[in-house]
Amino acid sequence: TRTRSWDLSRLREIVNAGEPVIAPTCRRFLELLAPYGLPGDAIRPVWGMSETCSGVTYSRQDRDDQSAGTVTIDPNSLSGAIRVLRPQDQGAVTLSTVGTPIPGVQLRVVDQAGVLLPEGRLGELRIRGRTMMSGYAANPAANRECRDADGWFRTGDLAFVHDGEVVIAGRQKDQIIVRGINYLAHELEHVVERVDGVRVTFAAAAGIREPGADSDQLVIFFTPARWDADALAATAAAVRA
Repeated sequence: TRTRSWDLSRLREIVNAGEPVIAPTCRRFLELLAPYGLPGDAIRPVWGMSETCSGVTYSRQDRDDQSAGTVTIDPNSLSGAIRVLRPQDQGAVTLSTVGTPIPGVQLRVVDQAGVLLPEGRLGELRIRGRTMMSGYAANPAANRECRDADGWFRTGDLAFVHDGEVVIAGRQKDQIIVRGINYLAHELEHVVERVDGVRVTFAAAAGIREPGADSDQLVIFFTPARWDADALAATAAAVRA
């Protein structure tokens, strides 16, 4: 029921950045604010970081076009050639695209050896251009390590290119590999936060590798809405499911 008197019809753009841009959350946001006149294409997924002096790539999502600003993939394909799926396919994950770089900025995706990867392959996103910082203050070691031999800045973000647009798939340090399959921490957290009894945004997924093991074990942390034993047991069982 509409209980507010907001008029958002003149709100043209909402920049979504600084955290993983979860496509289903963006769509739900646009749907909830549609009765207040928010334009269906108001959300702009953006990528950037402090070192790039704010956002350097821009995209757009649309309430009436689920394909705009998104790509749906098979998460099991992240370690090879990424397979594009339909949103209704079983096991499919929809990611936000963040567009193309602004003038004066170049991006590339490389493997662990720094070799340029083709479109549709996951690797580390690297950047160079006019918006880049000059360096970290009083930290020569960090300044040596943050760029490769060709001057590209190592972002530490995992990304791939789809139809000419960048897709961010998490941080290198947040990648969880279980029995050879790559999982994105923020996607797992998004699933956990939808469980009844879990406080939204109070969830974390991590990979723990025992000494000598060749695969991670998935560990989930969450804050429950209720702490009594019965409620906690039910919520934990739902998270595991």
